[in-house]
Amino acid sequence: MELKTSEFKIDSFKIRILKENLNQITLPDNLNAEIISVYAETGEIINSNQQGLKDKLSTLKLSNDDGITSITIAIESIRTSFKQREYLTLKITAKLLKQLYYKGITNKTIYNVVDYLNSVGVGISIEQLLKSEVTDIDICKDFNLYDNEYNLLINQIKTNSKASQEQNKGYNLFNQKDNKGIEFSSRKKATPNNPFFKIYNKFLDSASVKHSQFFKHYNIETETNLHRIECTLKNKKHFEKYNLKNTLETFMALKQEELRDIIYSITSAHLNKNEKNKMELRKQQNIYESYIEICLRLSAEINMPFEIIKETLLNTITNRNTKKNHEKLFEKVNLELKTSSAPYQENRKIEYIMKELCLL
Repeated sequence: MELKTSEFKIDSFKIRILKENLNQITLPDNLNAEIISVYAETGEIINSNQQGLKDKLSTLKLSNDDGITSITIAIESIRTSFKQREYLTLKITAKLLKQLYYKGITNKTIYNVVDYLNSVGVGISIEQLLKSEVTDIDICKDFNLYDNEYNLLINQIKTNSKASQEQNKGYNLFNQKDNKGIEFSSRKKATPNNPFFKIYNKFLDSASVKHSQFFKHYNIETETNLHRIECTLKNKKHFEKYNLKNTLETFMALKQEELRDIIYSITSAHLNKNEKNKMELRKQQNIYESYIEICLRLSAEINMPFEIIKETLLNTITNRNTKKNHEKLFEKVNLELKTSSAPYQENRKIEYIMKELCLL
């Protein structure tokens, strides 16, 4: 059973550096961002109408390749109940790694991020970057599945989803020209108990208008059957749930097992992960294998055509829905007999990938 997955890795994050700690950092001359006010506890922008504030945010994008990649830099004013403090904020993504994009941001590639920052006029050392506060962290893992397998995965996730009538809870399916997948919660409104995660087609994403220029410019090949799971830790409250300090150094030091535990907790907020779901997958697998065995045996022993075997077995089923489901199983059995592509192993593969992605 061929199955490829990447390691868990960080795709993007936002860092804050206290303004009084910037004395050893060189900044671009054209950094003239206006000040915004945000809640220190959550990082959310305060509603200026409610607070009587007129502050606006002006961001500056810095690039060393004519805008193919960029960092977003700004000054923010963070207000607590006691005082207001100013921070330099930087939005960092794995695109800054260029050809190393699919390696993600790790304790090794973070040095490439520092080199990029220095190249656009942000003079910062690796030590200063690692000690910075961090928010809006996206953790991801890539995996390969063919379209029919991916559809089975999405359907199984739907089946396992926890029912909810509350707004911004439950799953949202998307099937558009530039992507296809499923997501839970809302990236902007995510909370520790209602975290955001999504699964999507990375090949379609790389070919979209938004991202295609980057992948073409750096000649980065994306396999046609590549997909991704992506989860977000939004702010300090999310970090506290996992006993994590809100510094970049903390996340660069996390091991694969620790990242897996975080992803498992996030997906568990939305999915039922019980033995019943695993048993249903195994039940379908057993049906596939039984039909394959029956067809092969009857075909070899008495030379009975496949269609006759199919009709004979289906005629023993009286329930209309069950019969319709078994007709679909026979289509896969027929494909297996003709091409030896072993589609009857799909459910075994889906169970395996769900475990790898912390979905089961």
